[in-house]
Amino acid sequence: MLLIRRLGKLSREDLRVDALAGLTVTFVLIPQALAYALLSGVSPVVGLYCASIPTLLYALIGGSTYMAMGPVALTSLLIASGLSGHATPGTPEYDMMAVTLATEVGLILLALALLRAGFLVNFLSHPTVLGFNAGAALLTAGSQFSSFFGIPRSAVPEATATNPWPYVLHLAETHALTFSISATALVALVLLRKHL
Repeated sequence: MLLIRRLGKLSREDLRVDALAGLTVTFVLIPQALAYALLSGVSPVVGLYCASIPTLLYALIGGSTYMAMGPVALTSLLIASGLSGHATPGTPEYDMMAVTLATEVGLILLALALLRAGFLVNFLSHPTVLGFNAGAALLTAGSQFSSFFGIPRSAVPEATATNPWPYVLHLAETHALTFSISATALVALVLLRKHL
C-alpha cells in the first residue's frame, strides 16, 4: 500500500513533524466539522464522521501529500439547500437523506475516477473557476447573517443563504454580545491576514 511505502521513506524528524501537523489539523478539524454539520443541517456527530473517515481513508490510499480532505462550507450549504425542502433539518429522516445523498455523490465520483474523467476539469476556464469561488464565498457569507448578528433563524423564516436580505429588516433584534464578538473576530482576521 502507498502508506506503507511512504512510512518506509520517512526519517525520525519527518515523523515528528508529521505527528505535529496531524495534531494541529485535528484541533482545527473538530470544531470545523461540528460547524459544517450545523451548516448542512445534520447532527454534529455526522460532521465528525465526515471529517474523520475520508481523512483516514485518504491517508491509506491517497496519492497527494497536499490534498485537503473533509467537509467544506459550500458542500454543506448545497446539502442544506437541497434537502431542507424535503425534511426538517436535524431529524433522523434528514440525516438519512444526507447520508443517501453523500453515498450517491460518492458513487458518481468513483465512476468518474474509474473512467479517468479528471481531464474534463481542463476545459473550465479561469474566469469560470473565479466566478464559482466568488459565488461560493457570497453564498457562505449569506448563510452566516443569522449567526453574525445573533438573530434567531426562526425570527426570519423567509431568509435563506441565497437571500439573506430579510435580516436587514430585523437588525433591531441583533444580539449585542454576539455581534460584538463576531465583528471583533472578523476585523482580527482581516488585520492578521493583511499584516502577518
